[in-house]
Amino acid sequence: MSEAWKTWEGQAVDGFPLRQYLGGSDHSAVYLTQLNSSGEQKAAIKLIPADASAYAQLAKWRVAGELTHPYLLQLIRVGRCELANTNF
Repeated sequence: MSEAWKTWEGQAVDGFPLRQYLGGSDHSAVYLTQLNSSGEQKAAIKLIPADASAYAQLAKWRVAGELTHPYLLQLIRVGRCELANTNF
């Protein structure tokens, strides 16, 4: 899977453009994206291929998204998507 990560730059996932591949592994990839059409609000999007435990992991991330602290990253959105016939 790691060979494909860089080739997906320029595509979009649920309205979020994959602007720049920032890094990853065989199991996940992180891209620079933007939250609005003007590009002023930048964010990172992490793609992880879905497996049998995907629903349980999504539930954990939704709970983690409710945590707030100055030293924690804000989770803006958690969910499923498809890119190049792969579920994430």
